[in-house]
Amino acid sequence: MRWSAFTTVFFACVMASCGAPGEEPVAEAVAEPEIGQPTTPATEALPDTTSSQNRLAEAAAFLSDRFADDCIDREDGFASPFPDEVYALPAEGFRLYRMHCGMGAYNSNEVWLLESPGGGREVINFSTPIAEYTYTDEEETELAEPPTVKRYEEVSFLVNSAYDPETWEITSFAKWRGLGDAWSAGTWTFTGEAFELTRYEEDPTWSANRPREDGTIDETSWELFPEVRIRSSF
Repeated sequence: MRWSAFTTVFFACVMASCGAPGEEPVAEAVAEPEIGQPTTPATEALPDTTSSQNRLAEAAAFLSDRFADDCIDREDGFASPFPDEVYALPAEGFRLYRMHCGMGAYNSNEVWLLESPGGGREVINFSTPIAEYTYTDEEETELAEPPTVKRYEEVSFLVNSAYDPETWEITSFAKWRGLGDAWSAGTWTFTGEAFELTRYEEDPTWSANRPREDGTIDETSWELFPEVRIRSSF
């Protein structure tokens, strides 16, 4: 059994509770992996000043023009639980905007904007590997062979994403269902002009559908970038 095109699943799971093949899960949720480690000091989020608020208002208008049909949490009269944020990046004149777009049962999604020294803003498109998996069973709890990266896609939305000013990294962690036994996580690092993919990892198995006798589940994950390799197996 083969399965791919996870980008579609990410966005769909933001708006609804996604399930998995087979039986209802019976195990406990697994912890999110640690993605990225501090390497270099950088700047923090800009203070809540009139200038910052004006910039955020302009960014919100920019976003509404381009994603009016996709960012349902930005509709008139809806109070977003997540405030927009603006950061000064560690390159003169560059600013980063985190713009909340939507919230589901266990995932949120965000659009990120990059402002250049000239004042222009653009939506950041994040390079994302798309893998194909071959499973040993109908419930997709175990892989028959290592995953194969088929292509890379540029995506405008990230799931449960945040910026770390200490590492200059934007990270995401997308649960494929609320239990969190299957997930995708990525890291994109600011290079001085743009954000480039530096790590991407997935656990593509719905392992809670088939827990071990002691109640634990297989937490194997696969790094897809910079190289395909197994990350953990418990």
